Amino acid sequence: MSKGELHNIAKAHLEKLNATGTLNIDKLSSRLKEMINYAISRHDWYEGQRGKYLSIAIALIAVSATGTLILSKISTHIDHNAIVFFLIALMIIILGSFYIIFKFGTLIEGNYPHREHADIRSWYFRYNINSSKNITDQFNFYVKSWLEYATDIDFAAEDLEQVFILFIIQWHRSKNLNCIKTNFTISMLVATLFIFIGIIVQLCSLY
Repeated sequence: MSKGELHNIAKAHLEKLNATGTLNIDKLSSRLKEMINYAISRHDWYEGQRGKYLSIAIALIAVSATGTLILSKISTHIDHNAIVFFLIALMIIILGSFYIIFKFGTLIEGNYPHREHADIRSWYFRYNINSSKNITDQFNFYVKSWLEYATDIDFAAEDLEQVFILFIIQWHRSKNLNCIKTNFTISMLVATLFIFIGIIVQLCSLY
């Protein structure tokens, strides 16, 4: 599939529908705008959730580091076996938090499959700006390329591309978020289990 192929596919379907006389371009454009706005809001929701887990992960690393320091200072007052369980719990939290940070970073500059095939000249700069450093040449290139799609059918095709691409990005965000949530849940449950065992061991050592 070559660059601009997504646009050509959408345009072909729209032209076929238009030929039947059943295409209301105004209603279609209005609907597509609503779809784009909603898709953007869903994308932002996923980003917000990922951002929350990133903040939690950073905070947990700081808390765990502090906990490790405190354990080292009071180690003479705690059973050796209990300390081992507490340290394992802290290490699990730290490793799980670093994994969350790593997974968050994998989507900072995602290599999405649509980039080589899309051609949305009304929505994204990469399809409108060439490599020339001369601003006049760049503007001339932009105007010529944009006017190639300056028809109602082409605008609708671009909007269809945009919705589709937003769905792809949503899917990646959703998959990434689920992975982060699963890791967070498992690491916290396991860490809690080790902390609980450590407390039991410490209580038993007192008797």
